[in-house]
Parts: sequence; structure tokens; C-alpha cells
Amino acid sequence: FDRGWSLYECRRESDKHRKTEEEFQGSSEWTGQGLWGRSILVYAEQGFGDSLQFVRYLRLLKDQGASVFFRPPPALESLFRGNDLGAEMLPFDDRAERRFFDFFAPLASMPHRMGTDLSTIPCPAPYLFPDPTKLASYRKKFFGSPGLKVGIVWQGNPLHSLDAIRSVPLSKFQSLLQMKGIRVFSLQKGPGTEQLEAFGDSTVVDLGGTFGDFSDTAAAVANLDLVIAVDSAVAHLGGAMGVPTWILLPVVSDWRWFRQRGDSPWYQSVRLFRQSVPGDWDAVFQRVFADLRDLARENPRVSG
Repeated sequence: FDRGWSLYECRRESDKHRKTEEEFQGSSEWTGQGLWGRSILVYAEQGFGDSLQFVRYLRLLKDQGASVFFRPPPALESLFRGNDLGAEMLPFDDRAERRFFDFFAPLASMPHRMGTDLSTIPCPAPYLFPDPTKLASYRKKFFGSPGLKVGIVWQGNPLHSLDAIRSVPLSKFQSLLQMKGIRVFSLQKGPGTEQLEAFGDSTVVDLGGTFGDFSDTAAAVANLDLVIAVDSAVAHLGGAMGVPTWILLPVVSDWRWFRQRGDSPWYQSVRLFRQSVPGDWDAVFQRVFADLRDLARENPRVSG
């Protein structure tokens, strides 16, 4: 991690990062200085999954005596506002030059600035919770049927450079849709949802179409017994909420999942199912389905 976090700072050499940091003229970059009685603005600058993973660090800044302000992605703002994360949320369009902060820092630099290693990964579980009203509303509308309730995500952001090796077609879940005592819910939003047409409304409950932002997604996820997802923002959301989450990974997975591990030190409720051969998702799904059958048999709420 010492070398990795340092090299990870190279992402800030992009034009996008330089333009963003031009907004903070007059403030100093936080590199680990004392924060007692000082203010710091942390801003999101990576994908949704990164924000969900690293937002846990805001509380650590507050514990150092800082007044913490955070600028989240708009799609996550409502969810983060509804949780006590130790920071005041600033709207994404509230440009930093309108206010003065002693320090600024990009969110994904928090592990580096705090010297995180394998033994010191902050792993509060859970640290994100759904809005109670939305939670009850989703439960009433969609989750009244018996059986093991499983949410699935088969595709990540198609603009991601490695999406071709991390996403799968919905058809890979075909055996899951035929399992006795299991109710399947789609958490997919946007690209990939067109594949649902081949399965029909009675087979998969499409929740993605009801999601306005991640506060809706969180309310749905909290009603599930299990999330099965490719490496995506919803996978991080399930882990951050402490919901049992099985993440499907290619041979060459993202750095945060390490290599060969079946668990994650970032999320206590996560299990990792990895390819052993590049492109071989069938073997991965065979293991997933075998474990899922065992889980369904053990679940006292499964009927029929």
C-alpha cells in the first residue's frame, strides 16, 4: 500500500483534475497536517463506487477536530445527506471559490494521506443506511412475496475502460431465474436494462426503473437478502450497507479486491467470486448457484 497509494496520485495529473483543483486557489492541499479547529473541503473525483468506498474517511477527519465539508456526486448527495458521515454536504454546483476552506483534498487520496495499510483499513459495517420512509415504501410495493430475495447487477458503466471484462450478459443469470424459492430483483439502471425484455416482467422484478438516485437504490437493497453483482457501484453500496453481497470478478480485477482473496477487508458483508480462467464466467456462476441453492435451503422464509 505504501507504494500503491503514492502511485495512485498520478491520476491527478489529468486535465480534469487540474481544472478542478484550480477552484481551490487560496486553500492549501491537505497532506496530513493537523486539523484541529481547521476546515477542510473534500471533493469526489472518481466513480460512484469510489465515493461509496472512501466516504468512510470523512468521519476520521472530523475525529481529528476538523470542520469537514464534502462535495459528492449529485446522484449520491441525497443518500449521503441522510447519513451521519461527519461532514456537511455541499451541492455539486456550489463552487468552492464562494467559500474559504483551510484545506482541500480529493476523496480518493484519503487512504494515502492517512497512511492506510492492510491492517488499518477503516471497516465500519454498516456505515450507510436507507431513508426509513423510502425503505418502507419499497417494502410495501415490491417485497411482500415469500422466498429468498436476491438483487442482481450484470453490467457496470460502459464508459469504464475495463467494462468489457467485468460486465456479463443477463443471460448468465438464467439458472438463478429458475431456482425454486428465490425471487429475483433487477437493480440495473441505464445501460443493460434493455436485456430484461427477453425475460418478461414475471421473471425479474425491475426495480432499476424506479431509481431516481442512490437513495432509492439503497432503500431497495436494504429489503434484499442478497445482492449478486459485477464490480459496480451497487456492489459497493451493498457492502457499505452491510447487506450480504457477492461480487463477480474477472481474473484481472480492480486493485481494491486484491488477488485470490474470497473476502474483502473493505466490506465485512462481501464475498468475492473470481474467474480462474480469463473470460470463463460459466465456472464462476456454477459456484455462485451452488452456494445460492444451499442458502435458499437454509433460509426459513423460503416457501414452496
